[in-house]
Amino acid sequence: MSTRRRTIAARPTLIARGKPPATKPDSEPRVHLQTLAKAGVPLTDAELAQRLAIKPDEREPFERRLAAMEREAQIVRNRKGAILVAQKLHLIAGRVEGHPDGFGFVVPEEGEDLYLGPHEMRKVLHGDRVLVRKSGVDQRGRAEAKIVEVIERINTRVVGRLNREHGILFVQPSERRISQNIHVAAEDAGGARAGQVVVAELTVQPDGRTEPVAALSKCWAKRPIPGSR
Repeated sequence: MSTRRRTIAARPTLIARGKPPATKPDSEPRVHLQTLAKAGVPLTDAELAQRLAIKPDEREPFERRLAAMEREAQIVRNRKGAILVAQKLHLIAGRVEGHPDGFGFVVPEEGEDLYLGPHEMRKVLHGDRVLVRKSGVDQRGRAEAKIVEVIERINTRVVGRLNREHGILFVQPSERRISQNIHVAAEDAGGARAGQVVVAELTVQPDGRTEPVAALSKCWAKRPIPGSR
């Protein structure tokens, strides 16, 4: 009985004298952001883990934390997969919403939609995920943005109708929010003829200087494009 009383009595002393459990980096997003900001350059997952002294058994929760921070737009990734602090760069992440007339919008997870003029839309296709920076207000009073980085290309395959003009083949997408025509080299047409509905596998994405290019992987006889009017 006396031994038990001594053991119970000793517990508060041990807790009082002991140090509080250390906060692990994987449970503290602020530490991640501070480390990235201090680095001043994009870091890969491995580089960030090294700077945070993440142990092998902590790697899985660390990766989960990064994924959550990316979903919350606290961090973003460039095309090489390296991590940047969105807020420090005054960048906004969002999805591109195209319009048949050639302009579009960036739709962020929070906040107002940002207008993208036709020149900016030539860098992307409807649905792509981008980083933008506010650039001012257009003539209609809409907040306007410029694309800083395309961080995810959504369109790898596009359905549309094959056309030929002046000897040049191109696909007009059935998705009207993709306003750019997709060029097809004659050797990549796979025997398809103008007027047929085709599946275009994109080989070159638009970047403002280069238009989208594709090779055809499938074609059907002339018929209405699925979903078109």
